[in-house]
Amino acid sequence: MKVLKKPLIGIQKTFHSNVGDDTVKKIAFFLGDLQLGGAERVVSILASHLIDEYDVTIISYYDKPSLYALNPQVKQLHLEKESGTKNRLKNLFALHREMKKYDLVLSFMAIYNIYALLSSIGTKTPLIVADRNDPSRIPSKGFLRIVRNLLYQRSRVLVVQNEHNGVYFTRHGKLSYVVVQNPITDEMNDLRAQALQTQKKNILVSSGRLVPAKDQGTMIQAFHLFVQKHPEYQLYIYGDGPLENELKALVKKLNLCDAVFLPGYEAHVIEKQISAKMFVFSSLFEGSSNAVLEALCLNLPVITTPVAGTEDVIEEGINGLFIDFHDVEGMAAAMEKIVADEAYWIHTPKPLNEALNQSIQADTIVEQWKEIIGTALSQ
Repeated sequence: MKVLKKPLIGIQKTFHSNVGDDTVKKIAFFLGDLQLGGAERVVSILASHLIDEYDVTIISYYDKPSLYALNPQVKQLHLEKESGTKNRLKNLFALHREMKKYDLVLSFMAIYNIYALLSSIGTKTPLIVADRNDPSRIPSKGFLRIVRNLLYQRSRVLVVQNEHNGVYFTRHGKLSYVVVQNPITDEMNDLRAQALQTQKKNILVSSGRLVPAKDQGTMIQAFHLFVQKHPEYQLYIYGDGPLENELKALVKKLNLCDAVFLPGYEAHVIEKQISAKMFVFSSLFEGSSNAVLEALCLNLPVITTPVAGTEDVIEEGINGLFIDFHDVEGMAAAMEKIVADEAYWIHTPKPLNEALNQSIQADTIVEQWKEIIGTALSQ
């Protein structure tokens, strides 16, 4: 496991804790861990912002340290450590006992939502479940999707990241849902202002786990076509994962070792994107991509596949371009289209991106969650 020299997210505001006040409602977040990921980042932001109104605990299934900064008033509990076992059934019983202590539990990610809903049976603790990926693809096993769909009907509130995913659940028994987008970090405003003033380099960027679902192989092959006409450009793909060696082998096979770079995981990847000319995304499915949202907030033109959530924030030909899945030629053509009109794509601020940036400020998203939590507690 990599040890970060500094946390991914710094707490930049002053919080006033109500911990210890018996009149304050006790809420808990439940998820796998606070390692790397979009849900983990969101939980860290929400927990640290909610501590001034609630007694907040984060329950992690696994005994792993947080790679995200948290307000020190936020309590942490590692289920495997507390139970002293890795036995899943025993841990679900331990979670059942723990859940009784809270007025509300907010669970994130499908498999942990299943655990939480099963563990809540026999308790009076209401649950808010947040589904964070394409529900038609995750969990990958069909029977688990059936179990999830049935259990979600027991949740007090279902939170999704876009209408596409919400509609899926209405077709599978959950009649209501709430859409809440991912928040950006508090430091994004400074980075956005910096990006708008920075001289751009001949660099394309992408970020994401190096796994089959992200399909970076298509991106590399597309760049191979693009760079034939534009040998001065380079592509940086940030992230690590099991396909690292395979992707590096593809880079070598295509003689792109001086043009395509896979630096691995970068804690402050947004800072690396400030001087780039475009962001490229080849994913096969998503819940809602934090990487795409952040690129748009930096006013980078985005080339992306039509995964869930992208149609909510990108207008074709205005602030981004869509390409089909596995479409090498289409992605190369999109790269070409952007560099052919740099005045528009790279040097002209986009009102759509500004509106997006304002709508997903952390304080704005936290207020939406506060309303959901207040409603759930009052029912």
